[in-house]
Amino acid sequence: MTLALMRLLPNTVIVVFLLILCAQFNMHVIARYRVDGGEGGIVAMVDRMSREPISEKWLTAPPLTLSCYGPLYYWVVQGASRLTGGAGSLTPGRLVSLLAGMLSMGLIGLAVRRRGGAPDAALLAALLFATSDPVLTWLPLERVDFLALAFMLAAYVLASRSIALAALAIALGTLTRQTVVLDVIPIAASLLVTGGRGRAARFVALAAGLTLGLVAAAAWQSHGYWLFAALEANTNAAHPIYGFKNISYICYGNASVAAILVALILAARRPARFFLGCVYLAGFLFHLVLDPLLSCKVGSNINYLLPFFALAAVVIGIHGMPILRRLSGGAERMRVIVTALALLVTVPPVGSMARLVRTPIGTPEIYPAVLDRIAPDPAPFIVADFEWMEIALRSGSTPLVNDSYLMSLLWDSGKIDRAAILAALEDGSVKWLLLDKPLEATVKDRSEYWPEDVLKAFRRNYKRIHIEREALPVHDLFVYVYEKPKR
Repeated sequence: MTLALMRLLPNTVIVVFLLILCAQFNMHVIARYRVDGGEGGIVAMVDRMSREPISEKWLTAPPLTLSCYGPLYYWVVQGASRLTGGAGSLTPGRLVSLLAGMLSMGLIGLAVRRRGGAPDAALLAALLFATSDPVLTWLPLERVDFLALAFMLAAYVLASRSIALAALAIALGTLTRQTVVLDVIPIAASLLVTGGRGRAARFVALAAGLTLGLVAAAAWQSHGYWLFAALEANTNAAHPIYGFKNISYICYGNASVAAILVALILAARRPARFFLGCVYLAGFLFHLVLDPLLSCKVGSNINYLLPFFALAAVVIGIHGMPILRRLSGGAERMRVIVTALALLVTVPPVGSMARLVRTPIGTPEIYPAVLDRIAPDPAPFIVADFEWMEIALRSGSTPLVNDSYLMSLLWDSGKIDRAAILAALEDGSVKWLLLDKPLEATVKDRSEYWPEDVLKAFRRNYKRIHIEREALPVHDLFVYVYEKPKR
């Protein structure tokens, strides 16, 4: 009896930790802790899509509604909003991301099991991914990344069984986030080694045909919006400092360092062809190069490394655990090691997340105090920084722009009707500004997220009002009201 319990101990510990992590992620979703900047643009996009047909004019004339991603995540969140009655709220989008993240964990475990990995290897791989920095930072948020990741992982899992379904997963992932199409390269390379030229060619042809077909259908349905958004809103300049910052997460991430060590051990003992023979190894090495390069884009963040960390966890489960078993010298020692690893990677993030839950910031309790002040005096438009877009959507006014960062990228391109934007800030069409920093102290800091002409109009035409501090248990909401300049 005792022996049987000892055999179950590692798996039991890992399952318990996974359940705790998922429960804490869910608490973040429901209570809406840690409102992230990029969420505001997405919730405003979904809100407008639910009220009117999408149009290419959303990219050029106020109110501007911008996106740099594909439409699939927005469609899924729109459907979730209808089911939950949460239009204009962060909750439906966060629930979609949470479910997609949990599905990604399941696909990581399935990938390990299908390649002959033991149950403890599959569970530990899922746990290593769940406790990685990109997941801990991004999973509770309304962002497209985890839905795109789930489709990408599905393509890898399906590649050895059905190239048609794998190609469909690539196409759906690309319709969520455009970079998923690049995973055709490592999957096709692996199929070339394991299945021959014909199988690899059919996969590439199917993936290309399905992707082009879905992208063309989305462009037609939106009168060109999704096509032009993808082309115009992904013009970020590249800067090495962003890449170095994100690469640092690879250098000290538990899963990433271990997976790189596994790859080095395998490289010393296996021929180069072996790495292409395992589609997950091929994908891991591909993303080890690709993701840091993509993360050099100005405005990038750790979410760009999600595919790398997911495939790193799979590599550890498939190839790292057998190495560890041989080194451990016995089943009993291996169970102790797996249990210790689970404790080592899980206890710190669980503790920090628990502290965050006990001391919430940015919770919706601040909304009534602000809405009581601004809702009785609406105007056609309102301006809000990302974090406060949910309040803006409840105010009775339409956000002048849903994503100030994307507007700043397009401001000098000539595509945006700049005169109409500035006119709305001059004539009182925008009554209220909801900002995350005071204007007078952050002109330089804010220039990345608002064009300089817009910041000058803010300073010229708006004055700050004060709401009782006890009603605002945060220090990053600053409310400004239009005041017609004296002539």
